[in-house]
Amino acid sequence: RLTELGQRHPVTRGLDGSATEPPHWSRWFRTIGVENPEGEAVMKGADNRPLLLLDRKGEGRVGMFLSDQGWLWARGFEGGGPHVQLYRRIAHWLMKEPE
Repeated sequence: RLTELGQRHPVTRGLDGSATEPPHWSRWFRTIGVENPEGEAVMKGADNRPLLLLDRKGEGRVGMFLSDQGWLWARGFEGGGPHVQLYRRIAHWLMKEPE
C-alpha cells in the first residue's frame, strides 16, 4: 500500500488500483528487511515494512525495491498490480526524465 508520502510522490501518486484502502493489488508476501534504511518509504508491504524506498543523494537519485515478488503482479496473482506502470515511473524518476 502507499504511504502518506507515496500518495503524493510522482512515482506512486495515482497508481492504478491505489485509490482504495487497501489498494486493488495482490499481496506482497516477502519483503527484505534493511537495517537503518535511508530514504523515504513510498510503499509498504507485509507487516507494514518498507517496500519501496526513494532518496536523493548528491545530484543523483536512488531507489530500493525491497522484494523479489514483483512477478506475482505480472502473472496476475490475486488480480496482479500495476507493475509496468510502477517500474516505468521508477525508471523515469531515477533518470530525472518526465514520464
